[in-house]
Amino acid sequence: MNQKIMFFVQARTGSKRLPNKVLREFHEGKSLLKSLLLRIRHQTPNQIAVLTTDSQADDEIENVANLAGAFCIRGSEPNVLSRFVHGIETFRPDLVVRVTADNPFFDPSLVGAIALVMDRLKADYASTKLGKGFAVGSDLEIFIADSFLRKSKKTDLTAHHKEHVTSVFY
Repeated sequence: MNQKIMFFVQARTGSKRLPNKVLREFHEGKSLLKSLLLRIRHQTPNQIAVLTTDSQADDEIENVANLAGAFCIRGSEPNVLSRFVHGIETFRPDLVVRVTADNPFFDPSLVGAIALVMDRLKADYASTKLGKGFAVGSDLEIFIADSFLRKSKKTDLTAHHKEHVTSVFY
């Protein structure tokens, strides 16, 4: 199993409950986003792309991504799905690990084991969010990029699918 795995970190400053939360100080003077990106970088050799909006308010997210050695994909705020499609078409990963920037406690070292199980089961999608067992803030999802692209081209996708991108799998 020699697959190109890429982390896509979803981040924006426009949170309704806690605006700018991903840029707030989190650990040792670093923002939540920077802490997350550095942890991924430290624990895995895989590439990282931060997916954010094209809003000027999210320019600092792009700066943090670049300084942490991550790529940045920008696009429509309400259509998150289009950012994922753009990221997949740009970088051509085999597997995408979807992480939100406000889930700082996920374990990047789980990715290899989950990808192996997915391969053995011939699964297109896996998540630590489904069922019980993983704590809030430790979520991650993994999916086959080509499968996601096929599902994203369906004509009956709703606003829900465009905001909650992995819902195309269930």
